[in-house]
Amino acid sequence: MRTLLIRRPGPSTTVQDAGRPGLRRYGIPGSGALDQFSYRIANALVGNAPDAAALEITLPGLIVEALVDVVVAITGADLGAQPLWTSFILPRGKQLHFHKRHTGCRAYLRSEEHTSELQSRFGISYAVFCLKK
Repeated sequence: MRTLLIRRPGPSTTVQDAGRPGLRRYGIPGSGALDQFSYRIANALVGNAPDAAALEITLPGLIVEALVDVVVAITGADLGAQPLWTSFILPRGKQLHFHKRHTGCRAYLRSEEHTSELQSRFGISYAVFCLKK
C-alpha cells in the first residue's frame, strides 16, 4: 500500500537500511543509515523491524504528502518538520515540509507498514558512496 508521496526530494534524500557490516573485506562497504541510533528509533516508534528501510533526509528540502492516514515518526536532525522523536498520525492530504535546518543535518522519516514498500519495490535499499583510504 502506498502511504507517502514524495513531492520534492530535497538535495540528498536516500533510502537507507541497517547496512551490511562485516563485508568490507569483500569490497562491500557497510553503507546503511549514517545515524543508526536515530534510524532504529524511527522504526521502533512506528512498530517496524529495526532494519526496515527508511528515508534518510540530508539537509532541508524534502516535502512528502500522506496518501492515506498514516502513522509516521521523524528522528534525528531538526529540519523543520515537527514533531520529532515520537510517532503521530499524518492525515491524508497533509504534507510534511523539511524546510529549515535547526540542528543536525540528517533526519529519518519512517511510516508504519506491515512490509516495507521501499524494500519490496526496490529490493535491498542502500546508497553507496566512494570509500577513500
